[in-house]
Amino acid sequence: MNHQSFERWIYQEANLDKDQTNKLEEHLKTCQACRELRQNMKEVSHLFTSSSLLSPQPGFTERWKDRLKEREKKQRVKFTGITLGIIIASTFLLISSVGGQLPSIMDSLPQVLFHSVTQFVNWLFFINQVTRILEPIIQVGIKLIPPAWYFVFAIGFSGVLIAWLFSISESLVFIRRYSDEKTQ
Repeated sequence: MNHQSFERWIYQEANLDKDQTNKLEEHLKTCQACRELRQNMKEVSHLFTSSSLLSPQPGFTERWKDRLKEREKKQRVKFTGITLGIIIASTFLLISSVGGQLPSIMDSLPQVLFHSVTQFVNWLFFINQVTRILEPIIQVGIKLIPPAWYFVFAIGFSGVLIAWLFSISESLVFIRRYSDEKTQ
């Protein structure tokens, strides 16, 4: 049996069977290095079992949480700085690449403005036409619907609105709890 097996047995002496224990004892009678290793292992084991546990100094948890918050704050600032740097660099690249084309854009600026105003006026005209179509339909619909149905619609709409507000408030509570757990 090689010497390394005996060293391994010394490290796991509590888990040896009777035959292994006898072979180890025989080896220890002739090997000084293994006797020293066994003695050192017993001393280390004694230190672990006899030492008392130290408790942290008062305020340790608060100091640790404060340091953690400070570290997270620094990481957010760093991330924001990197993001702003990327945005500034991208903006600079965009401006520098478009800068050469600026004179040609300036030549077509009146046409672009005219087209934009035309589109805006067309949208206003469209909205006006839709209201002209829907106005008589709504006026006739109001006369045809019995007044009791107004209350039914109002109560139904109120119920939907209350359910929506409740779901939003629950979502906000969930988000607040999640962010509180994340900061702790």
